[in-house]
Amino acid sequence: MKALDSHEGRKMRKIPDTWKKSAAAAAVSILLAAAVRAAALMEAGDVSSLARENHSRTVQLVAQAEDGTPAPLTVEIRPKEISADEAEALVEETAENLRSEIPGENADLEHVTRDLNLITEAADGQVSLAWRSASPDLISAEGAVNTDTMLSGEQKQVRLTAQIEAGSIRRLEKIDVTVCAPERSGEQEWQAQVNKAVESAEENSRNEEKLVLPEEIAGQKVTFARTEESTAPAAILVIGGAAAAAFPARARQKRKQDERKRMNMLGEDYSELVLKITLFIGAGMTVRRAFERIASGYTADREAGVTEERPAYEAIVQTVRALKLGAPETESWVRFGELCGTREYRKLGSCLAENQRKGSGHLARILEAEASGSFEERKRQARRRGEEAATRLILPLMLMLGAMMLIVLVPALMSFAV
Repeated sequence: MKALDSHEGRKMRKIPDTWKKSAAAAAVSILLAAAVRAAALMEAGDVSSLARENHSRTVQLVAQAEDGTPAPLTVEIRPKEISADEAEALVEETAENLRSEIPGENADLEHVTRDLNLITEAADGQVSLAWRSASPDLISAEGAVNTDTMLSGEQKQVRLTAQIEAGSIRRLEKIDVTVCAPERSGEQEWQAQVNKAVESAEENSRNEEKLVLPEEIAGQKVTFARTEESTAPAAILVIGGAAAAAFPARARQKRKQDERKRMNMLGEDYSELVLKITLFIGAGMTVRRAFERIASGYTADREAGVTEERPAYEAIVQTVRALKLGAPETESWVRFGELCGTREYRKLGSCLAENQRKGSGHLARILEAEASGSFEERKRQARRRGEEAATRLILPLMLMLGAMMLIVLVPALMSFAV
């Protein structure tokens, strides 16, 4: 017994080590965050000037008077304004370079089959560009090329207009681009012809109530049919399948929870039940009479709503009912242990059955030793549940630690940005 207690003591001593490690990690994190914050404050210091960059940015400052009165403010720092001559030179240079920059993966602007690289800024952000396409269905303002409505080998010219702006100088640069449809197979060519015919019909009937689809394309009679299918049946099947799978899973989970609850109740009631049987036998009752008294007390408490259903006591009620119907006592005690289904109760049932067969006079001492052992087991279970509860607290504590680190680090990082 002492060895067991010593073993349990060693298990209990592991928890403080875990807490020490967690506390050490938290302390290191807080000290590190404080050091970063202090470094940020030292880095910030007094500010007399703020550098301009190629893009606008905001800086958080605080102005402090001689009397110590603070005044927090947000300063927006815009890029340095360039002179008109510098702006003119940047715009001219950008316009000259456009025809060599925008082809992207295309060989040149006279044979465009892939997307263009329509840049939106140049000269490290000092020049901005905005694009407009005369045929957005062929070339979008972002440079995406679409040849789905063009026939194989067909070419179309598209004018792109770039608005180039630097400082106070603004200029429009027009660039002509030739879009070339790639060579297609027969099926791809037919797809392109259908796309072109339907698009043309849509454009020509925009003032009408309905879009009338073409009856003939490329000399062939054409019929159209809807291919859109409702997703409702599929969704219903998916939801139904999920529900069908969820119900058995939920039932299994419920059975596991009920079984776990039942085993916990059996473990909680064992020492109390053995102690009651021991007291009744010590008072001169037989085992059968002790079971009847325990069953009647439990039934009365259940009817009064004082206690919930307890599996060990339900097994006693069933055992007493079987005895009244004429079941042999020896078999009834064994059956009681089987109804409970745990090792402790089977041992108790076997002990009662053995006493019934051999008539041992030491049953009270045996039950007292069993009650003492069951109390020790109950204490061990309580300690184990405490350890499990401490383990479950680790995640919330880590989340709290992360929140504390964010509270400390975010202002430090914002100070670095200043």
